[in-house]
Amino acid sequence: MNILFFIENLQIIFVFLVLVVSFYLYTSGKLPIDIVSGWVLILLVLFFYLFPVYDEIGNNKLDFIHIFKSFINPAVITIISLMIIGFTMGETGTIENIASKITKNKKTNPFLILTVILIAVGFLSAFLNNVPVVVIFIPVIISLTTKLKQSPTKWLLPLSYVTILGGMTTLVGSSTNLVISGAISQTGEEPFTFFSFTTIGLLLAFFGFIYSLLILPRLLPKKKPLRNQIQDEENERKFFANIKVNSSSPISGKIINGWKIEGYDAEIIALTRNNDTIERPFDNRVVLPNDDILVLSDRENLLLFASGDIENMTDHDIIEGEEQLLAEIIISNKSPFIGKSLREIQLTKKRQLVPVGIERNSGILQNEIMDIKLRLGDLLLVVGSREKISAIMDYTDFILVQSSSDEIRHRHHTFHTMIIFILTIIAISTNILPTVIATLIGAMVMISTGCISFKKAIKSIDTKIIMLLASTLSLGLALQETGGAMLIADIMLYALDGFSPAIILSIFFLIIVVMTNVLSNQATAVIFTPISISIAKSLYVDINAFTFAVIFAANCCFITPFAYQTNLLIMTPGQYKVMDFVKFGTPLAILIWMLYSIVAPIYFGF
Repeated sequence: MNILFFIENLQIIFVFLVLVVSFYLYTSGKLPIDIVSGWVLILLVLFFYLFPVYDEIGNNKLDFIHIFKSFINPAVITIISLMIIGFTMGETGTIENIASKITKNKKTNPFLILTVILIAVGFLSAFLNNVPVVVIFIPVIISLTTKLKQSPTKWLLPLSYVTILGGMTTLVGSSTNLVISGAISQTGEEPFTFFSFTTIGLLLAFFGFIYSLLILPRLLPKKKPLRNQIQDEENERKFFANIKVNSSSPISGKIINGWKIEGYDAEIIALTRNNDTIERPFDNRVVLPNDDILVLSDRENLLLFASGDIENMTDHDIIEGEEQLLAEIIISNKSPFIGKSLREIQLTKKRQLVPVGIERNSGILQNEIMDIKLRLGDLLLVVGSREKISAIMDYTDFILVQSSSDEIRHRHHTFHTMIIFILTIIAISTNILPTVIATLIGAMVMISTGCISFKKAIKSIDTKIIMLLASTLSLGLALQETGGAMLIADIMLYALDGFSPAIILSIFFLIIVVMTNVLSNQATAVIFTPISISIAKSLYVDINAFTFAVIFAANCCFITPFAYQTNLLIMTPGQYKVMDFVKFGTPLAILIWMLYSIVAPIYFGF
C-alpha cells in the first residue's frame, strides 16, 4: 500500500523534495543562487521528461518548453526592463538630483526635511528599484541627523521600512509583486494590473508610514554617532587613509591632541615611526617627517597632508603623463569583491585605479586600508585617469558616487531619463500599454538615446535574481500541475476545518510573513501563489483575497536584515543588530497582518 501510494504520488513527492532542498540551499548559502536555480530547472526538465504530466489530449504539461517558458514570463521581462531603467536613473544622477532638490533649502527644519525625504522615498519606491534609491538617500539622512545631533540609527531603519511599504502599493513597486502576477498568469487566471491592489496597499502603507515616521524613531535607541559619520556643513565625506608624511606636509611638526591634529579637522588613528607602532593616546606627540599615519579626514585635507602628491598615500605607482582624477565609488550589492581586501582584488592591476582612502560606517579601522575586508556599502576614494574612472560605469561591482568631473556621470542625460521614466509610468498606469511592453520600450528608449550604453544595460541585469525568478516560477508551475498546490491547500483546510474564510485568510497571511523573513521573499511568493488560488476556490471566495494576501505578506520583510536588500544596506551605517530588526520590525509586520485581516473580509465581502 505504501509502495503504491509512493508510485501514484511520485510526481508530487519529487516536487516537494526539490522544493525543500532548493529552499535549504538558497537560505544556507552553501551554493551560489544561480547554480542552485540552474539545477532546479535541469532536474525539473529531466524528471518530467521521464515521468510526464499529461493534459486531456496527451501533451506533457511540464515538458522542456513549459519549464523554460518562465524565462519569457512577462514578470521576468518586466523586472529586467525595470533593472535597466532603475540603473540608468542612478547612473545619470536623476535620483540624486531629486534628493538634492528636497534638501537644498538649508533654512528648513531638518526634522521636516527628514519626514519629506522618507515620504519621497516611499513614493519613489512605488515605481523604482529600491536599492539605488536607498543608496542615494543614506548619506543625505546621515548628514541631516548630524545637524540634529542625533544618531542615524533613529532614521535609517525607517528609511528601509518606508521603501518596502511604498513597494506594496503598485504592480512595479516590487519585483515580488511582478513575480506573483506572473505566477498567477501561469495558472490561467487574470494577472494583476498596475493599480489592482493599490487601494488596500495605500491603506496598509499609510498606517505603516505612521509607525515608521512617528513611532519608530522614538523607539529606536539613542546610539552615539560613529566618528566617521560626523560630517561638516558641506556634507563632506571622511575617509580613512594611510599617508607618508614628508617635510613639506603642513602637518609636519604639528602636535596631536588626543587624536586630533592641531589646527585641522582630522584624527590620527594609528602612528608608525621608524617601523615602531606608537600606542594611543598620542597626547602632545609631534608629527614628524617620514611618519606613517592612518588618518581620518575629508579628501581635501588628505591631499593637503600628502603635500598634494598622491604617491604619499599609496605604495602603487601613479601613471605619468595622464590627468589624474579623484573619484568616490561604492561597493554595490552585486560586487564579487565583498569579503576581500583591496590587496586581494588588485584594483590597480585590473582596473588601473589606485585606492587611497575608504569610508566605512562601522567604527574605527585599525589596519592599513589595503588589508581591510570590503563590505557592502563601503565607499572607496580612488585615483585614475578620466578614461578609467568613466569605465567604472561599465561594471556593476562599483557605483560611481562622485568625481572631479560632473560629465562623467552623464548628467546631461538626467532630463531625458526623467521624461522617459515619467512617460513609461503614465503608459502603465493608464493602461495605454501592458506593463511588460511599456517597461521594455522605456528601457530600449533609454539605451537608444544614449542615457545608458547597451553594454552597461546588459551588465545592470542581476542574473542571479533572474535565475531565481525563472526557477521558482517553474517550480510553482510544477506544484500547480502535479496537484501539489491543491494537496497543500486541502491539508490547510482540513487542519482549519470549521474556521471561517476570514480566519483561514488571516492564518494564511501570518504563515507567509514568517516564511518570507527566513526564506527568499520571491521564492516564498511564487510557491504560495498557486496554493492561495487553490484555497480561495475551495472556499468559494474571491481569488484576489488570497493572492493579495501573498502580495502584502511576502513584502513584510521587516523582521530580519536578510529578508530584504535595503535592510542590509542600512544595517552597518545604522549600527543595527539582528535583534533590532526582530524587536522593531515585528510590531510593523503584526500591524500589517492585523489590518489586512480586518480590511480584506470587508473589502471582498465574506
